[in-house]
Amino acid sequence: MTRNQSGNSNNGPPAGLSIDAEWSFIFRSAVESAYDAVLITDAELTAPGPHILYVNKAFTEMTGWSAEEIIGQSPRILQGPETDPEVLTRLRRALEHGESFDARAINYRRDGSAFQLEWRTAPIPDAEDRITHYISIQRDVTAEERIRSRLQQRADFDDLTGVLRRASAEQAIQGEIKRAGRYGTPFSLILFDIDHFRTINDEHGHAAADEVLKQLTRVITTRLREHDHFARWGGDEFLLVLPHTSSDGAEPLAQALHARAANATFVDHITITLSMGIAEYAEGDTPQQLIERADEGLYAAREAGRNSLGTG
Repeated sequence: MTRNQSGNSNNGPPAGLSIDAEWSFIFRSAVESAYDAVLITDAELTAPGPHILYVNKAFTEMTGWSAEEIIGQSPRILQGPETDPEVLTRLRRALEHGESFDARAINYRRDGSAFQLEWRTAPIPDAEDRITHYISIQRDVTAEERIRSRLQQRADFDDLTGVLRRASAEQAIQGEIKRAGRYGTPFSLILFDIDHFRTINDEHGHAAADEVLKQLTRVITTRLREHDHFARWGGDEFLLVLPHTSSDGAEPLAQALHARAANATFVDHITITLSMGIAEYAEGDTPQQLIERADEGLYAAREAGRNSLGTG
């Protein structure tokens, strides 16, 4: 008798199986060798259920739990402090209605390390259409999320200075306009640039000029609040979006930033001054109108001899 016939090999079903049993063996073998993790539970949604009845090899490799350790436990054992409770609520609601559910959330391995999980959970009905089990197909997408996050960061932040790009600042303005319309809270913009920046480029070179921009962003950032938005608007021009700040609050901040920049020493002992324009959001302003008023303030500061503040 061959190993297949004796049933001692995983290379094929034992001889003599019925068609149903043979197909059952084939499906189980396929699930066991699947790349994605597979978990099957009973249909008891009330704690301490549901209870895990089966996991495949990919699941044990992904989570660090052996089949012997995890069977009989609830999938809640995989959850932790960063698992989104809203996602779990939507999952339960879908299962209660006999619906499949797709989502991403943070789960935890046996050693306590967190990972980003993508999964689909679906009900398994019996011949009378009663739900008896749930099956969950799962995949660790931590590396994928990390790449996506890096790409998003590159899209959102300026490569040279590390502050927001112009498009991200425009989104921040739109968000603050919505907030102002809903809650009536003020916000302001400060638009500023470096006086005679072209001269720095010409006399010290592009590398030194770039270093000035990087150093200036550090000087400015240390004075900002956590919820302020700081963006490179273009070239040597920068924009601050200041939530919950009227022009009366924005002006002292602008003066403080103006003084910090003037008192700082940059690469090659370069010193700089700033021209600044301030504008407070007025009801009905579009983003473009608000930005134009900040630009008018900046233009007024330049016309006044630079190294000063203007209000739009």
